[in-house]
Amino acid sequence: MKNLIYPLAFSAALFFQACNNNANKTTDHADSTNLITGDAMPSPGSMQGTTADTTFTNKAAIGGMAEVELSKLATEKSSNAKIKDFASQMVKDHTKVNDELKAIAENKNIMLPTSLDAEHAKVKKDLEGKQGAEFDKAYVKAMVDGHKKTHSLMEDGAKNNLDAELKAFAAKTEPVVKHHLEMVQQLESDMK
Repeated sequence: MKNLIYPLAFSAALFFQACNNNANKTTDHADSTNLITGDAMPSPGSMQGTTADTTFTNKAAIGGMAEVELSKLATEKSSNAKIKDFASQMVKDHTKVNDELKAIAENKNIMLPTSLDAEHAKVKKDLEGKQGAEFDKAYVKAMVDGHKKTHSLMEDGAKNNLDAELKAFAAKTEPVVKHHLEMVQQLESDMK
């Protein structure tokens, strides 16, 4: 009889342990599902952040990507030396800023877009169909409009982002974008 009790007790212990492990797995899965849907608070260092911070990050990424893509196009298509110089600087500066944002987003588990949104894709397509002075004018207008939006986004992010690292990124980037805006507005003025 003793020989039968020990194996039964051992089997019961394994059974209860297995049930307990499945309960933990269910809880772990529920926690990760809640984290994805925003129902649970993220643990420190894992982010997900707020919807506002994620929206900021996505808008900044798309805006930066558009600046680079449109400016690469301008370095190829423009015949105006000042516009080519400006476009080259935009590619250099915005690539650097985009890389900084990408590193922050990766650290916080924020997925960034990998292609332009419909609005920016349309602008790019429109520019691809233009030549000469018509291209230059349209490119400069797109840069003025884009930098105004990005400047406003950075100002708002520097004041209102809840995530300290994103707030610092916005505060650091805002003067650069403001300088770009002033440069492209001067180009626009020179073209009139």
